[in-house]
Amino acid sequence: MLSLSWMAAASRNAGRSLRAPARAAALAAACGVAGAALAASPGAAAAQRADYAKCKVDTTAEWYRSQKEFYSPASDTWTDDTLRATLLKGAGFDPKTAFVPELGYRLEAAVPSGKAEDTTALGLLRRMSQRRQWPSRATVGTAGMHAAWMIAQHDSSLAIGAMHRMMEAGPGESSPAEVAVLEDARRVQVGRGQIHGTQFRKLDGKAVLAGRLEDSTHVDMRRDGAWLPPLSVSACLATVAR
Repeated sequence: MLSLSWMAAASRNAGRSLRAPARAAALAAACGVAGAALAASPGAAAAQRADYAKCKVDTTAEWYRSQKEFYSPASDTWTDDTLRATLLKGAGFDPKTAFVPELGYRLEAAVPSGKAEDTTALGLLRRMSQRRQWPSRATVGTAGMHAAWMIAQHDSSLAIGAMHRMMEAGPGESSPAEVAVLEDARRVQVGRGQIHGTQFRKLDGKAVLAGRLEDSTHVDMRRDGAWLPPLSVSACLATVAR
């Protein structure tokens, strides 16, 4: 489970950075139509706007802005071009595309994003995980870390290693939203209750949580600390997901 100190530190770091006027202005300018992250094709963008509106996705909320700033290309730096390029290729991820937030839901049997057939990046991450290592923000940048997270979801054992390494790195180095998704997935796998309520399944056309939820009274507090929208928003998005 994400420690309370880990989540508290994530919230403090986000608050300090978001109070900087210059960074906040750059963030607002980069958000696109009404601050929403839009998909590449016009049809997909229109569908995304409709889903955001229907489910009341607040692109001015701190969870959204925290994610947006964390992954801002303007502040992304790295030292290992080769490793970063391998991860980006392996995940099929282009950091120049429009920002797409982690919306806090996964559906059972859904195929994870990334290229499962790319064995180069997958094998590389497996070897790193076996040595208790993981790509760092300083080494591959936030885009490279995001790519590694995408790839890890194709391998349940690797996802466990990724989760532990990202937790150890701390909130300044890892996205708490991505850690939350990995943690909930693992807890569902072993029959434990979810912490953040990110894992769903479809039942009669409606998304319901997979398994049980720990301490449901405070779930939105935990989600806020993990840079995730309220549970009701994620449940709505999971229901309308195509």
